[in-house]
Amino acid sequence: MQKTKQQKLMIARFDSVQYVARLKAEGFSEQQCKAMADALAIALGEAAVGEIATKEDFSAVKIDLKIIKSDNKTIEWLLGILMVGMFLLSWKIYL
Repeated sequence: MQKTKQQKLMIARFDSVQYVARLKAEGFSEQQCKAMADALAIALGEAAVGEIATKEDFSAVKIDLKIIKSDNKTIEWLLGILMVGMFLLSWKIYL
């Protein structure tokens, strides 16, 4: 789902001064408050530009993993057949 410009702006709005004040009121140090405010601002900025994985991203990865899993099963069967063939060939040579 593509975010509209308005949704991106809504996500990006963040009052760090109010956030720091609230954290201070709860007993965090000034340094901790500033670090958490900076980290949250970065996270919200990434969300606004779409750098955070969405459900659709995970669905696509899930489908890719299913394809890889089915490919692995095919390879396992082919290797099994190859090993049986090699066994029968070596058995025929030594008998």
